[in-house]
Amino acid sequence: MKRCVLAILLTLGLAAAVGTAEAKTPHPGQVRWPIKTSLGAGADPSHPRSVTLAKLIDLPKPPGVSKDDARFQDERIPTAVQGLHDGDIVAVEGWLHIVAGEDDGDYHIQISQSAETGDPCFIVEVPKDDAEFVASDETVRSTAGTVRGWVRTELLKGKEPGAANAMQHPPFVRVVGQLFFDDAHVGKAGKPDDVRGKHPARAGVHGGQATSLWEIHPITGLDFAAAPK
Repeated sequence: MKRCVLAILLTLGLAAAVGTAEAKTPHPGQVRWPIKTSLGAGADPSHPRSVTLAKLIDLPKPPGVSKDDARFQDERIPTAVQGLHDGDIVAVEGWLHIVAGEDDGDYHIQISQSAETGDPCFIVEVPKDDAEFVASDETVRSTAGTVRGWVRTELLKGKEPGAANAMQHPPFVRVVGQLFFDDAHVGKAGKPDDVRGKHPARAGVHGGQATSLWEIHPITGLDFAAAPK
């Protein structure tokens, strides 16, 4: 019986308490926040476009978009990048390595193409399911509540995420949500873009580094998926 319980825990990839300091009291973010917490007109989370994680990790920046670009604080970026747009509903699969609580109330999640390493990673996030954080979109509030509940139940033993919870046995997951370009991390003139990602210590495994400024935000669906052979 003990062996069966252990096998289930390993399969689910429950998080160890690595770098789990309590997050600060969250407050809604500012940069592109109305876009981060809503879906575009006609967006249908039940019919996402499947995209490979490799493509998202290597997806270039939209041309001509600057840091905190005032044109797109309340608008989605219209320019297509390799056939994808800011605001597209996409589905992607990968190995989930990190869950963290953010100061803006988001659950921050990092996925990668490998169970062994979190580098490079792609960031996917889900906002706090509260009207203070998701003011205008009831669909996003509802799906956010479901996704956040799944994260706590399936990954964190019912607890809220800390500053960075590392999965000792990363599960393979399918993520559905809005493709979002985070222009807050575009470099200023003459400076490189931000390199993002959280790097908690985990024996034998590298932390995550995200060089892409694209992410999925908000997540509208998250579940375990069949791992590739």
